[in-house]
Amino acid sequence: MIFDNNQGHGGHMSSLTFDQYKQDETVGLAYHERDGHRGAGLTIGDRPDWDITPVLELSDQISRARTPQARKAIEAQMAAYIKSKPGPTSADRVYVGKEDGDALVILSDRQGRPRLKLTVAAAGSPAIEMLDEAGKVTRRITGQ
Repeated sequence: MIFDNNQGHGGHMSSLTFDQYKQDETVGLAYHERDGHRGAGLTIGDRPDWDITPVLELSDQISRARTPQARKAIEAQMAAYIKSKPGPTSADRVYVGKEDGDALVILSDRQGRPRLKLTVAAAGSPAIEMLDEAGKVTRRITGQ
């Protein structure tokens, strides 16, 4: 559980997440507000089958690195470790929520790229969008 009430900077957020065993967050519920924009939703992610403990340890080393050169060397170690692992890394696959009054369902591919969006705008107009790998809308269906 995370709570952040950063009133001085106009932002608030809270979240409840569940981790996959020896992995990162795979299910999350969150609310956020910043500069008058509000959102809340459920996110479901894919996580790799390999243990991320070495990545977390390298990330900690990066945060403690004293020089840009040291940081860059550790980042290279982390990139090599992740590249050596099979399959895709982490990606958010499903989002169900609301953003500034619009209701959304976003389904993404294994690389985390949105491919299908269902929206009901705050004013009530529905839309279905299909997107290609680059995020370009290839088909849009509206109800009005």
